[in-house]
Amino acid sequence: TAKALGRAEIPWETVEAVIDFLEPLHCSVDCFQNDRGLMARKYYDRLEQYVTHPPSFALVKRTREPVDDLKEAVLAGGGSVQKLQAYFPDLELRPKVMEQCKLVFPDLVQAISMPANLEFNAPDATKGNGLRTLCRCLGIDPREAAAFGDGTNDLSLLQEAGIGVAMGNAGDEVKEAADYVTDSVDDDGVMNALRHFDVI
Repeated sequence: TAKALGRAEIPWETVEAVIDFLEPLHCSVDCFQNDRGLMARKYYDRLEQYVTHPPSFALVKRTREPVDDLKEAVLAGGGSVQKLQAYFPDLELRPKVMEQCKLVFPDLVQAISMPANLEFNAPDATKGNGLRTLCRCLGIDPREAAAFGDGTNDLSLLQEAGIGVAMGNAGDEVKEAADYVTDSVDDDGVMNALRHFDVI
């Protein structure tokens, strides 16, 4: 059976404040709570207006459940959430929102994992912390681990691992943080990196 090794969630007061901050803007708002993706129906039913990147659209459509009122649904589910997320059809808006949110919500970790999204996580809900937790449970040092990533949400993971590998399709910030840059996801980047390090 599956077992959670650790959790770090955003408390209700912050969830409510972030939703109130984002909703007047030209972006969608959704969250993950209890391993379920929730999105207000007003965004879900017009998703093509908010998520214009086809692979992202397909993923969001498949993994979000439409609800009539996002805040009511979150409260009914216990209040805290695993992650908040927004998609920006106008990419010029995203960096402005990121700067504002650094000031208004300084404790939240911001990350970009798709061409037009913005994620908000609790301070301890980073992939780097996840790697530390996993390695502690396995009885190994994170410096003995290798990690692969392509988004800014992978930065802490790449920095925590003994070998951090950026995929060829990663952005410059991710590549600069990595120990090694491999080929893209579509060009067998993980396998090629494992071959480079003589793992296979």
